[in-house]
Amino acid sequence: MKRYIPEIILIFIYAFNINHAVAVETNLSPDMYEYLMSDKTSGPTGSLYESFGTNFIFKRSSYNNDTNDFIYDYSKRLALPTRLILPVENNESCLSCHRLDYPAIAGGEDIPLTKILNEGISVTSLTFDSADDILPVWSTENDIFWLSDRSGSYQLWVMDSMGNNKRQLTNENGDVVYYDVSKNGNSVVYSTYDETSPSFNIKVLDLNSDTAIEIISSENIIDRPELSPDEKWIAYSQKNDNNWDIFVISSEGGSPIRLTTSENMDTNPQWSPDGTIIAYKTAPVSGDYNLTTQNFIQFDKNNGELEKIYHWEGVQSIQMSDWRPDGTGIAYTAEIVRYIDGNPLITYAAVYSDVVLKEDKTVAYPVMLSENTLGDRGAVFSPVADKIAYWSWEADGTSAIRIYDLESEKNTKVTDGGFAFYPSWSPDGEEIIFESYTNNQRDIKIIKLSQTVD
Repeated sequence: MKRYIPEIILIFIYAFNINHAVAVETNLSPDMYEYLMSDKTSGPTGSLYESFGTNFIFKRSSYNNDTNDFIYDYSKRLALPTRLILPVENNESCLSCHRLDYPAIAGGEDIPLTKILNEGISVTSLTFDSADDILPVWSTENDIFWLSDRSGSYQLWVMDSMGNNKRQLTNENGDVVYYDVSKNGNSVVYSTYDETSPSFNIKVLDLNSDTAIEIISSENIIDRPELSPDEKWIAYSQKNDNNWDIFVISSEGGSPIRLTTSENMDTNPQWSPDGTIIAYKTAPVSGDYNLTTQNFIQFDKNNGELEKIYHWEGVQSIQMSDWRPDGTGIAYTAEIVRYIDGNPLITYAAVYSDVVLKEDKTVAYPVMLSENTLGDRGAVFSPVADKIAYWSWEADGTSAIRIYDLESEKNTKVTDGGFAFYPSWSPDGEEIIFESYTNNQRDIKIIKLSQTVD
């Protein structure tokens, strides 16, 4: 009997958490309901994980991994749409795993323009082109950057905060697939992919001279370059021999320095505000279902050396989206279980945590930002860290921008109708830009927040 006690306990914990998961009743159209509950919802099974608290579904199992008699039977997944992703390779597992290909209504049903929801909050379009305008970022210099394919391929553009003075900054042979604006707004690092070569490149654009220098070029995939706060280093991920690792390189060029060497898939580096820590997503590689976590590299910015790696302790299957401005916490997306129309389904939640780096561990306790949505993503702190903006998938099948006040713990929905994705705060925290998909068109829109949003 003793050998079955851990399995019995695990079954009880799983049942308790599923029974106490938050319930959401939808008011989806029949087409949308069928669309979201499609064959993309098949769930995995595995034996490495157990339930963690109410709603959050996974942490690494504390039970004997040699026990083969018990398999954790995961719930099915809700097929949540995602933003338009610019792929750097045809990676089926990454681009379509429990996602829809792009935000759309089944049967081609049109979506109305984003409306004003709260009194005193207005939403205005900054771009109107029939091309795709995506990935908006607000710089500290009050300029707005974004990617657009209006010139025939995805290139980097900039405009002022009123949507005027639009100009194209890059003219690459291939697509610009990712970019990061420096803290002082004077330069941009970006990655490109030219499928005719094929080649993957990282370049740094000086915004004062409009000149770009190539930092590195490779036949291997390079992704998500990020400038350090002092602009001396660029962190990025690269795929070599079917394995992803984190690298840094001087922003003036030179030889890359490899920071991770494990068999895990290490991607998505993000610098801490003081430039001493690099957070990165890591996904174990094995035959079992594996869930991503966040590790943290202590980095010597003077010598460009790895000093220490802090390994994540806590809920599994997360992906970080932002650092708190003082570096003491992070915002991220976590997989959770939610009852959708009475069915327990795996979905996403926007979450934040205080973070403590201790010995070789990262200690973080999750706090969910909402409980009445189908799923949330893309959480980012306001400049003074009193609020968090994120996008939510609503019960009616639309997506909205929401704001969570950290002091009052109040959650406010600030857009209604259409699809709103991935907010970016203005330097003064009074406005938000976001990627919008309405009337079959992707544009950049701006929310002017009232003083009553708290």
